[in-house]
Amino acid sequence: MAKSVLCVDLGNVLIKFKEEHIKKLLKAGSFPGFLQCYLKFDQGTFNMAEMLKIANARYFKEFVSRADFVRALSEAVSEINAPIFNEIRRFKELNRGELVMITDNNHYCFDYTAFKFPEALELFRYGEKENWILSWEERCLKREKT
Repeated sequence: MAKSVLCVDLGNVLIKFKEEHIKKLLKAGSFPGFLQCYLKFDQGTFNMAEMLKIANARYFKEFVSRADFVRALSEAVSEINAPIFNEIRRFKELNRGELVMITDNNHYCFDYTAFKFPEALELFRYGEKENWILSWEERCLKREKT
């Protein structure tokens, strides 16, 4: 029998991400452009300083410091999606297969999620093996691999 593998997305699937905390920083109509810039940060192409420099020049209503942006990101990483979390936990408890977490989150959001919701990341740990695929480490986004 083939081994079952369940891939689970982190952002806005297992962990709710409330983008309104980011959108309130943006000029009207600039979200699509900002999102392209932000995805370069998620992908590891830009670091936070580079992303903020571009966003401040093009997309933010007014100057946004690193601290203000980190605060907005922290507010956006809001809560565990309980129904999804419970189903994934049950899948693991019943030993129905291997769990793999995939994410387009940048390193800050991922590390903050690990701090705020360690129980979510523990679902994807097998002993010392961390079973996750991270966009900034792979230098690509999920949609680029499919």
